[in-house]
Amino acid sequence: MQDFPSSATEDRNSKYEGVQATLSWIKNRSNLRVGLYGFSQQDGQLFGLLCHDPSQCENVDPPESHSPDGGLAAVYAEEQLKATSWLTLNAGLRQTHFSGGVVENASSPRVGASLRIPKLHWVFRAFYGHFYQAPPLLTVSGPAPRSRQQSESELHSAPW
Repeated sequence: MQDFPSSATEDRNSKYEGVQATLSWIKNRSNLRVGLYGFSQQDGQLFGLLCHDPSQCENVDPPESHSPDGGLAAVYAEEQLKATSWLTLNAGLRQTHFSGGVVENASSPRVGASLRIPKLHWVFRAFYGHFYQAPPLLTVSGPAPRSRQQSESELHSAPW
């Protein structure tokens, strides 16, 4: 009897494009920055089973392929004000738009301050920021979301 092992195969690829631009305006004790940031991503994934004996492939699903794509665009403005020689204040806002399987929008505020103590050569910093993290493309377009969409469509087409 011969042994014909089967093996899993996976092929993944990703392509990214992006742009980032910042304009800065400095006057007296103020530093204003505005900018934009964006990227696009295209993924490809193939997962399957290689069967070296045809009987091993009975009741096995054909290879599964996913090709999600998405992108993110953000604009921001931030101000740094040197209120005194020992106190600097920072504030900013970023507006982000993500699309790729789902569409999300987020506003992210940021505030901060730094306090310099010259005689000790110490600087104390405090910061609060809310950040948006885009979801990985595979999680918003892979098997779980499709399964959920299929379940919802079956529920809507149920005879009751």
